[in-house]
Amino acid sequence: MECTYLVWLLLTINFVNSKTINLKILPDGKARNLVPSDDNPNGIEETEWVLETQADCKVRVFCRLKVKDCLRATLTIDNGKSEFSYCGKQAVGHILHSSDKNKMVVNLMTRNAPNSAICMASAVKSFIDFEEPIIDSSEAGVKAGPISTTCPCGWSTKNNARIVGGNEAQVNEFSFPVIIVRKDKKIAFCGGSVITEYHVLTAAHCTYMLKKDVPLVVGVGEHNLATAKDTNATQFIPVEKIIRHEKFTGESKIYDISILVLKKPIVFNRLVGPVCLPNKRINIEEKFVKVMGWGRLFDHGFQSEVLMKVNLKVIDFSQCAEFYRKLKLEEPHQFCTYGHDKDTCSGDSGGPVVWLDPDTNRYTQVGLVSYGKGCASEDVPGVNTDVAYFLDWIRKTIDDTKPAVTCTKSKGR
Repeated sequence: MECTYLVWLLLTINFVNSKTINLKILPDGKARNLVPSDDNPNGIEETEWVLETQADCKVRVFCRLKVKDCLRATLTIDNGKSEFSYCGKQAVGHILHSSDKNKMVVNLMTRNAPNSAICMASAVKSFIDFEEPIIDSSEAGVKAGPISTTCPCGWSTKNNARIVGGNEAQVNEFSFPVIIVRKDKKIAFCGGSVITEYHVLTAAHCTYMLKKDVPLVVGVGEHNLATAKDTNATQFIPVEKIIRHEKFTGESKIYDISILVLKKPIVFNRLVGPVCLPNKRINIEEKFVKVMGWGRLFDHGFQSEVLMKVNLKVIDFSQCAEFYRKLKLEEPHQFCTYGHDKDTCSGDSGGPVVWLDPDTNRYTQVGLVSYGKGCASEDVPGVNTDVAYFLDWIRKTIDDTKPAVTCTKSKGR
């Protein structure tokens, strides 16, 4: 293949039609189509775009090669730090890159292949460059705040040690995380959260492809999946019924929420209990939230044996929509999070995204992990289901199955 390509290149080098296009990209929320030259549709065309934006922004490029033949189409992207080339099987799916600083070069070479690629470029003010907290306060979630909750929820039992850096949670630091397990294969595959003694909140896509007779159990009070010696708080409880949102289809990735109804109640104690739910929509944009789970430690890597936690920032939804074209800006039942080389990953799906309410000093579940592009990949945010949007559905599902009380911030205070 390489020799053939070299011979072809040497024989046709004199027939290459090259064109360089300089574009200034503004952070106006509009994507620019990168239209290649077509002066020589039956020969070799090389179009190079030099893309630049203002100093406090980054250039984003989204491409798709429609021709899967290295002899007919090759795409090269230089983000100012590294160069990436795509053709043939390497070009399957969408190609997404961001500039290291404020400049990027995109090169498309084609041979007898007009309209072989679709590329769009945009500029965004960098949500990537932010100062993030590196210390988890030892007081977070421990003592109750000035405003009470309707019932005990969202507390933390961590000790007084200040946690710097590392992302492993302390044993039983949080009372509400859930691990979902296929009992027949003993495979842990998704996360969730305790919302009542009979109900676990998770993502609809976690169970969408499972047959009805697949036995599931949920684990609460768990920390290290590889040993039973780290905590005596663990309870494993069989799932009786799965209630997925009626509008979830598995294709659009929206309405990605479901509730697992348990056969017997979770026994609440000092180490196990429900997360707080919001009583209305909370403006969390630009705020930091915490995500926890037993997902993969990196893309295509091994699943974590211990409960991990990470702080992520909630970013502007319209900026996030530049990465995910199917996000509904007019009906925002999702929100996006980002962290420096940090993200949720396979296995974290359905896990809780929580915000520490300063009024209650309790963790309130504002979202659940839905989907993303890889794990902490190329400055791409992750998408989460907005729990507040589905509060009525959650309450109705609980009332229609095994009526129980959810906990939230006390009203009128």
